[in-house]
Amino acid sequence: MSPAGAAAPPPGRWQVAGASAHGAAHVREGLPNQDAIATWTPGADAGATAIVAVADGHGGARHFRSAIGAGIAVQATVEALRTLAPRLDAGDAPERSRIAAVDVPTRIVAAWSEGVRRHLAAAPLTEAELRAVEAAEGRAAREAVAADPQLAYGATLLGAAAAGGCALLAQLGDGDILAVAPDGTTSRPLPADERLIGNRTTSLCQPGAAGDFRTLVVDTDRAPVALLVLATDGYANSFRADAGFLQVGGDLLRMLYESGIAAVREALPGFLADASANGSGDDVTVGLLARADPWPAGAPQPETSLTWDEPAAPPPPAAPRRRASRTAWIAALIVAAAAIGWTAREVFRESAPPNAAAGEPRPVGGAYRPADPNAAKAPKARPRQPQ
Repeated sequence: MSPAGAAAPPPGRWQVAGASAHGAAHVREGLPNQDAIATWTPGADAGATAIVAVADGHGGARHFRSAIGAGIAVQATVEALRTLAPRLDAGDAPERSRIAAVDVPTRIVAAWSEGVRRHLAAAPLTEAELRAVEAAEGRAAREAVAADPQLAYGATLLGAAAAGGCALLAQLGDGDILAVAPDGTTSRPLPADERLIGNRTTSLCQPGAAGDFRTLVVDTDRAPVALLVLATDGYANSFRADAGFLQVGGDLLRMLYESGIAAVREALPGFLADASANGSGDDVTVGLLARADPWPAGAPQPETSLTWDEPAAPPPPAAPRRRASRTAWIAALIVAAAAIGWTAREVFRESAPPNAAAGEPRPVGGAYRPADPNAAKAPKARPRQPQ
């Protein structure tokens, strides 16, 4: 309960924004963007229900239709969350948790698989596509895709829906969901999946994908969540240290407070393009789910903090599939007594066309850290360290 005379929490209205930047390295190599994003609100700008979905196609020879798979994934996620939002709003805590852990993954995977089947019916795999897989990865890879054509569409997925007094978060594979408190404090609310090591990830194209989702329901009337940030891994990989990436949450929230959602929508494509060009070189896609009104400055602290100790269903022990091989450079600094040798690699993927970049009313401080050309690139699982 709030003390008498204290400011009340803001009404449960949410706004959405998002953008996708074609990876700088993909542009240089003539490769497409394989990220995808979809957002939804019932009104023109904000509503009690709002949804954001972001997907990241694997790329690589055997996942040659993953840009299409990512597009199918975000549409399937928006439709599934729209359907479930009324039940999520009306349910008690146990029912909300069940919807998040069972209904959301099941519906998304079923809708994605059906979308892939429809696409295959209209455009079956061609001999030329299968020959390209064999040339790049061998006969076994060709046979695997021919036996299971869904492999060609593989993608990871991030989704968030605000409905009434709660927000539902869902993640399959790599990427990041950040929760930002009204004071800018930023954290990752979902538990880590220890199977995501190096280039390994869970995926929509795997058997049993519904069991690999990580989900959480947040009571937004009690937890001080002002902003949710959904980002493909190309964004975090543009930073030398994780602390720099987490700073993005507070930067974006400050810009929302000072300039409004329209300014953020306008500036976001440019920020993401700069991050890719000066960082990972990968496609970078970000979706935002923000409170339409900030948590009042005079309001008491909510009963729940951003510690995220709410239990979530752990991922099953099934072994993850290796992420697709991608055009990449790995940089490793080798110090020897007599000489210094260099080897370099960067990991890249592809996706849907980026939103058109527009004005830049205010730079977001710390939105990326420019890459040092003399710095070794860390493996994908570890953010780059400051020099």
